[in-house]
Amino acid sequence: PLTAFPRRKMHKRWLPAIGYHALMLTIAAMFLLPFWWMAISAFKNNAEIFANPVTWFPDPIRWENLDELFSRATFPYVRLFLNSCFYAGMVAFGTCLSCSIAAYSFGCLRWKGRDAVFILTICALLMPGIVTFLPVYMTWTKLGLNGTYWPLLTPFFLGDAFYIFMLRQFFMNVPRELMDAARLDGASEFRIFWQIVLPQVRTALLIVALFAIVYTWHEFFGPL
Repeated sequence: PLTAFPRRKMHKRWLPAIGYHALMLTIAAMFLLPFWWMAISAFKNNAEIFANPVTWFPDPIRWENLDELFSRATFPYVRLFLNSCFYAGMVAFGTCLSCSIAAYSFGCLRWKGRDAVFILTICALLMPGIVTFLPVYMTWTKLGLNGTYWPLLTPFFLGDAFYIFMLRQFFMNVPRELMDAARLDGASEFRIFWQIVLPQVRTALLIVALFAIVYTWHEFFGPL
């Protein structure tokens, strides 16, 4: 029949697509499996969590776990969660603010000794944090600020070598014609930085913010 060839051609086109999507769905399910396990474990008791063989659905569902989590006086979950949100948010804000200013200076401005200062900044990446933590801790202790947010937040408002280096590469790709035209029109350096350059690197700032939030959220040693 005349329709045999188009139908055979359609099968050749759809079968690889079906196989590809089936493979992608299988891989996606494998990646989502730990999140499913985390979600269902919230409604189990300890015996069910460590049971062998594994149970993939709680029976019965222990809704009282959530009530115990939010009402237990010995474990103020909401306060600790909001504390982590504040810590991570302020670190992300301070990192984006300070590192973008430094990166703009290194990438878009010309001043004497710029390259030497940038090399010193990069050299800071070679010094592990474990080397400096003791004198830093003693300094904050002498200032009487241990147990406060200041030791955790202040360093990130003074820049981070890795993020400065990363943002500098993006700032160097901003067309200089835009900045030169703004200077001819009488714009100040801050206005050029804020209204012309920063909108051009929004994606880079978002990446820096996400990196800072993820790093801070999992940070244990510094707050300890």
